[in-house]
Amino acid sequence: MEYEEIPSAAQYVNGSKFIKIVKEQFDSVEKQKDTLKKLAVLGQALDLAERLQTAVEEQLVYVKGLVFLAQYKLIPDLMDEAEVPFFGLKDGSEVNVVSDVKANITKERRQAALDWLIEKGHSGVIKWEVSLPLDKGTSPADVKKRMAELKALGYAPTDESTVHAQTLSALARELLEAGTDLNERSEAMKERNDERTPAQLIGLFHRRKAVIVKAKTKKTRKKK
Repeated sequence: MEYEEIPSAAQYVNGSKFIKIVKEQFDSVEKQKDTLKKLAVLGQALDLAERLQTAVEEQLVYVKGLVFLAQYKLIPDLMDEAEVPFFGLKDGSEVNVVSDVKANITKERRQAALDWLIEKGHSGVIKWEVSLPLDKGTSPADVKKRMAELKALGYAPTDESTVHAQTLSALARELLEAGTDLNERSEAMKERNDERTPAQLIGLFHRRKAVIVKAKTKKTRKKK
């Protein structure tokens, strides 16, 4: 394939025969007049789409590996060998080698890295944040009391309280299963003139989702 013939991402997607097959499968649903036939066709379409998604994601990992190899190893090494600072492509683009610097301190190396920065006089880059962990279930009144005590000592504490996404999702699921209406504002919310619903406050995403259970993994359905 010539350089000029390499398709764009949009052209690749539109021109992929596999994507065409999946698209045709979805389009054929409307041609079915019987509801059960529509479900059968949609189920097959979903299966094809999921398999295509897996294949594309695997190809993307492979392509990202090629990009990394070319950017950080093959091209820089060959340019050193050829002793050229840059080279051009057919479309007029230019390939250069630049310095790409990234740094990241992991939790395991944190203290040693901070010690080194301080020793070398680079403490100015450190963003200090000291937290005071409180027991789960601590009352809001106790939290406010602790913050007031810190403020009295001249500190400026901030409340970074949060809920883990999985914990919040589990709670939302329990509330919905119990019949709680998360679109109904509480009296306290009304008093605060907060027009948002609980669902909006917690970023609730609640949709029904169709999943495919492969024949090898599905359990035998009990007859009623």
